[in-house]
Amino acid sequence: MSILKTTKGKQKIKIEESDFVFCTESHSFNISIATLFKCSDTATILNSMIFWRRKNMANDNNFHDNNYWSRMTIEAWNEAYPYMTPRKIDGILRRLEENGYIATGNYNKSKYDRTKWYALTEKASNILGFPFHKMGNDI
Repeated sequence: MSILKTTKGKQKIKIEESDFVFCTESHSFNISIATLFKCSDTATILNSMIFWRRKNMANDNNFHDNNYWSRMTIEAWNEAYPYMTPRKIDGILRRLEENGYIATGNYNKSKYDRTKWYALTEKASNILGFPFHKMGNDI
């Protein structure tokens, strides 16, 4: 991770490829969130979604409909979390969406591509303690 200065003198964090070792080799979760959801796997997925939201926010990527989105198939989720079955991951994501913690969308360039995009909602922001809207240098 490196901190860059923009033309207006503000700092911007650039997340490098090497930073993804954290995401693929080590998984963690917030105990309070796991307790709230009664599931460490749900808390782990939410932690990952916060990571990707911050990455997209820092690099100003995947901003659609006033939110930062991440594109991922269930198979890709399963690759990232091999100790969770695709069915378990799908169930977690479905419940998070049904309860208003995440939103799903389709921002694919090809109309034939049905890969889901995921975004944390303002409701999730309030519970997980991250800023929903970009403010200055905050990410």
